[in-house]
Amino acid sequence: MSENEQVLQAVMELSSKMDEHFKALNGRMNSPESRMDSLENRMDSLEEKVERNHSELLGKINTINERLDTIDEKLGILANDTLNTKAEVKVLKKAMNMTNL
Repeated sequence: MSENEQVLQAVMELSSKMDEHFKALNGRMNSPESRMDSLENRMDSLEEKVERNHSELLGKINTINERLDTIDEKLGILANDTLNTKAEVKVLKKAMNMTNL
């Protein structure tokens, strides 16, 4: 075998070994990529769920705030009625000379 043939044989062997290493490396690189894709899909799903829950929570908060506003108005009316009633009772007692009761 001539020297050129030996060099060519060595280059072919190295090329074959490099192909094997690149295939192995490619296989190892596909695994993290697929894992990253899976993580991205899970994150997207989680973000959608959070958005949906956030919207539902805002609706509930708005309903609660409306109810609290209604309760606040009713308490204001009740407080006013109570003061008016106390004032009327005081006037009636005074009119009947019952200030000690």
